[in-house]
Amino acid sequence: MTVKLICASHSPLMEFASPQEKYKEQKVRDTFAQLAKEVEAYNPTLIITFGPDHFNGFFYDLMPSFCVGIRATAAGDWDYGKIDNKIDVPEDNALNLLRKVLDEGVDVAYSYRMQADHGVTLPLHFLC
Repeated sequence: MTVKLICASHSPLMEFASPQEKYKEQKVRDTFAQLAKEVEAYNPTLIITFGPDHFNGFFYDLMPSFCVGIRATAAGDWDYGKIDNKIDVPEDNALNLLRKVLDEGVDVAYSYRMQADHGVTLPLHFLC
């Protein structure tokens, strides 16, 4: 099995660059476009994303260090994914990943109602 790793920023502010800094926005967009070509050429059968949560799905009363989304929807923030827009999570793969991580002794939570915010949906939007 071959694996490809892409690390990309979730730069929601790129659309609000000042006129003097438009070249920075264009650089980010050009980089995402190149990475999107790499994703298309690679033609992945599974994409695993890691991203932050900005108090859109998790709050101080329930803030896990790590959480595996068994089912997920887009939080809809920054206009990347509509609220309650289902994210295609292959449930069997997510459960197998969860079991493996737990078996390795990692204290990880899981969610059947994860709300993924722009930290996850923005890179997916530009890469896929």
